[in-house]
Amino acid sequence: MTMQDPRPDVVRIDKTTLRDFDLTHSMRRTIRVLVVVDGGVNHARLAGFGVGRFIELLRSTTLGCTTFSVDVAERGELDFVDHGPGGGDHLRYESFRFDSQIGRERVLDRYQEAFLFGINPGELGIPVTPIGEAERTAILSWMDAGNGIFATGDHENLGANLASGIPRVRSMRRWTAADGVPTVEGPTRLDTNQPETPAEYAGTAQIARDAEEDAIPQPLRWIPVSRYRSGWTEVRRPHEILCHPLHGPIDVMPDHPHEGTCFTTAEISGHARRRADFPGSELPQVIAQGFVVPDPPFQHHKGDVPASTIQMVSVYDGWKENVGRVVVDSTWHHWFNLNLAGIEAAGGVNWDKISRYFVNVAKWIAPPGAYRARCWWELLDSHFRYPGIEEFHPKASVLELGNGLRDSLVRLHGACTVRMLALDSICEIAPELCHGLRERFERPEPPGCLTCPPIELIERVVLGGFVRGTMPIAARVHESIREGKRVELSAKDIGTAAMAGAEAALKELRTEVLGSLRSVEKMFAPLEAARQ
Repeated sequence: MTMQDPRPDVVRIDKTTLRDFDLTHSMRRTIRVLVVVDGGVNHARLAGFGVGRFIELLRSTTLGCTTFSVDVAERGELDFVDHGPGGGDHLRYESFRFDSQIGRERVLDRYQEAFLFGINPGELGIPVTPIGEAERTAILSWMDAGNGIFATGDHENLGANLASGIPRVRSMRRWTAADGVPTVEGPTRLDTNQPETPAEYAGTAQIARDAEEDAIPQPLRWIPVSRYRSGWTEVRRPHEILCHPLHGPIDVMPDHPHEGTCFTTAEISGHARRRADFPGSELPQVIAQGFVVPDPPFQHHKGDVPASTIQMVSVYDGWKENVGRVVVDSTWHHWFNLNLAGIEAAGGVNWDKISRYFVNVAKWIAPPGAYRARCWWELLDSHFRYPGIEEFHPKASVLELGNGLRDSLVRLHGACTVRMLALDSICEIAPELCHGLRERFERPEPPGCLTCPPIELIERVVLGGFVRGTMPIAARVHESIREGKRVELSAKDIGTAAMAGAEAALKELRTEVLGSLRSVEKMFAPLEAARQ
């Protein structure tokens, strides 16, 4: 059996077998999530106008060493009530405020991230009543401690009461009339409902109002956040929120006849109040865009609307400024049950991508260290699982070891997250090397470099170093299993061995790269001689 030691991140194995060996199960870490709703946004699983399916999905998700717990809080005007923990459609908090307390404990401090789905005030003609100063102070201090926020509304000022008073969140999306929000009717709405039948595609039949509930999603254009040259080839990558482990970039989203929209980086940097919301030089960036389906040539139930681009998803990487991360979305209809039901029923790649988007947001906004992409227990466990059980052997090259580990990690976390895992590890080993790699591989238009080792190679070298460095620990576990002895393992020891292995592997790579450069120089030397 595998036993949890009272000490954090320590496990003891006693008379176990390889089949029973599951360190990731023993050492899972749970990210604590609070979902906050107001107005008519429902949290029940079967309610169409609500986010119950997202809540259920997050609760059932396990990514290696990481799981999620979700509590639901509802805004209201009565006295605050804590109903205690519970699953399913259970509502934990009534009349919740961001400064609500139980005794001396601030409720918000129980959680590492919050998802805000607001609908109040509900109509553009009703004045917005944003959160008060006490709540603003409470949530800002919580965000500044590294905790993450997701927020969305819909057309016009839906959601403004909940989100438009929160620093950073208020400056990343259009929430109020003063922000220039899209309308619910007429040619200034943002209508993404997709045609379904041949007649609708031809423009001879009307796209129904409830087309948002069918199985056809809208296309999404992801914006590269990493763009570099590998030899003569340009490689582009989406933000890790938009990476699926198996299907590549997430490029679809549920549709809706009147979405909201986010601010671009230029609209934030050129506006004094918005810019002041963000400490330092880091600013939000739009990572996904959608497109209005124009009428004409199509026919919408709501009438004419010109073609235009929607700023759909915006992210703020607050970690770079030692504060929490923020994500905002153009509409909660990308998350609502009624918009998901048809797509989920159809299944396949579209549902896989959209549901993974939800999980990716949750893991990205978690505070540093909460999401265990670099899970040392998972790494050690990989020695005892396929393909590691067959491919991790002392005579294998560091690249062979790295390829095997990468395959298993990508299936769980996605290629983008694994890339960040490797780069973050290099940042700990050699900060100057890390800076140089980020300059080359995370710039919009980096200079070409035919002699630079590809980032894919560097990634595999780091992962292969992890495997090689932890081989002695895996061998000790094998021995204890064969002999029925007790062995004690700690995450710290595994991590130290893995990082030492990665550092050694990077030094090997450096030696090979320098040797290759000398070979290239020698190869092309005759050209210089010929010129002279």
